[in-house]
Amino acid sequence: GDPGKEDSLVLFGLLFCTMSVFLRAVKAVLQDQLLEPSAYASRVDLEQGKAGVNGASPPSLSPMHVWALTAPFCTLLAFAYAVTTESLTSAFHELTPTSIFFVLISCLSATILNVLGLMSVKQLGASSMQIVGKLNTIVLLALSMGFWGESMPKEVLAGTLFVLLGVAIFERGGSMRPSKTTPPKQSQPEVDRS
Repeated sequence: GDPGKEDSLVLFGLLFCTMSVFLRAVKAVLQDQLLEPSAYASRVDLEQGKAGVNGASPPSLSPMHVWALTAPFCTLLAFAYAVTTESLTSAFHELTPTSIFFVLISCLSATILNVLGLMSVKQLGASSMQIVGKLNTIVLLALSMGFWGESMPKEVLAGTLFVLLGVAIFERGGSMRPSKTTPPKQSQPEVDRS
């Protein structure tokens, strides 16, 4: 093959990979802002009661509300992609009761996964969910090595160590930073006891 064409395809793939990671992070933060908006209000705004309407903290949505808001758009987008890349007539001709069953089971499992993911974002926050998503790959690698005797190339081992180092740095930084929701300690005026 043409080396120039292969290089451009590699760069194209890297661009898509980078964009998918970026967009996944944006999605997690947007969902987290809907689920826990007070986590994004500044400490000063919370103390002064300016965080929401009429001085109240901004309302948070339940995971089911967020899912109900996002599911129709995602379904429409997936349908538009399927219509532009697949042949609907050949898909209908190949439908069998077994394939319909598996499509419905796939939709059910995807729905459950999305709702559980939103519940996790609400409990853990966007940053922690991104970390959990990265650790998921490491756990799968460890299990495949332990149970099926898979070998791990040096590049994968280096990447794994890099991810674990990033998790450790993030966790250490998070434990050193004061919480946004706890008000700072105010100094008590000294009382003259003489």
